[in-house]
Amino acid sequence: MKQPIRYDRKQESGIRHILKKIFAIREIVILLLVLVLGVFMALNSRQFLTTANFKTIGNYMANDMIIGAFLTISLIAGNTDFSVGSNMGCSAFVCGLLLNAGLPVWVCILVGLCVGVAIGALNAFCIVQLKVVPMIATMGTWMAFKGAGLMIINSSTLSNFPASFKAIVQDWNLFGVSTLIVVMLIVAVVAALLLKYVSFFHQAYFIGSNPESARLSGINVTKFVYVLYMIIGFFAALAGILATSRYGSAPASLGQGVEFRVISALLIGGVSLRRRRLYPRYVPRHSADGPHLECPDAVRNRLEPAERADRQHHGHLCRDRRGKPPPPKVTDVSGLNGRKKEA
Repeated sequence: MKQPIRYDRKQESGIRHILKKIFAIREIVILLLVLVLGVFMALNSRQFLTTANFKTIGNYMANDMIIGAFLTISLIAGNTDFSVGSNMGCSAFVCGLLLNAGLPVWVCILVGLCVGVAIGALNAFCIVQLKVVPMIATMGTWMAFKGAGLMIINSSTLSNFPASFKAIVQDWNLFGVSTLIVVMLIVAVVAALLLKYVSFFHQAYFIGSNPESARLSGINVTKFVYVLYMIIGFFAALAGILATSRYGSAPASLGQGVEFRVISALLIGGVSLRRRRLYPRYVPRHSADGPHLECPDAVRNRLEPAERADRQHHGHLCRDRRGKPPPPKVTDVSGLNGRKKEA
């Protein structure tokens, strides 16, 4: 006689708990969806897993990733840029007109990149000096430069570029990998390293948490916004020039819809448009390398016992380790000399 199968409820609940934890991670869910889609495409098309198809996919996504690499840092800092598509097209149109005028290729590329940087600087000016919300400001410049680009080329298609310009993407390669994919990988790796190891770009986390607190802690928020938007403009222009070299022409539709593809991909990938509070995990600190973020426990351990108790009592740190808010009556402590001013 066969024994009935017994299920261990504890084991079943443990497996469910592990599965819930796994599927709670967005990156794993996206990876599983991509794998399922890849298996489905491979079963329905023999050409899907070929080298030529992967090169085609890489070339198609290269422009979006070139733009999205530093746009990720901008979104972390609480800023967005909807003008990257118009910037991409307008810079490519200027470069194409100069190429048709007979100027050297390197001069045309340089002028096109400068146009992209100028558009990025204009976005930063509207945000910092005119106090316009980043989404509204960049949507305004998006429409403005979209119209300007169409006016530059008279809503036509630019073509008849020199062979040396078209060869940049069509002929040049590195071990069989096209220029677009090589540039995409370089830009992505550089952006990741700058965000992780360079204190200037790492300030994006604190600015995205609370810009006013970042400004009061000594971070130059204005400089950060200007530099970041100019970098985004530079790479948007670079993507437009590379796309023009790849196609051998600059159609009037160049760059349209890029901003939505890039921002949607970043949001699906895990970047948030909402500002995130870093407290109580991090507080600003000044050092020889500039202002950066530090755990409150490290701040407490560096203080003298009396000063540490005094700061904790008056709520100088935003929140204590248990997450309790500071007392209602807060006194301001200026420096480490113990002098106090009544609030």
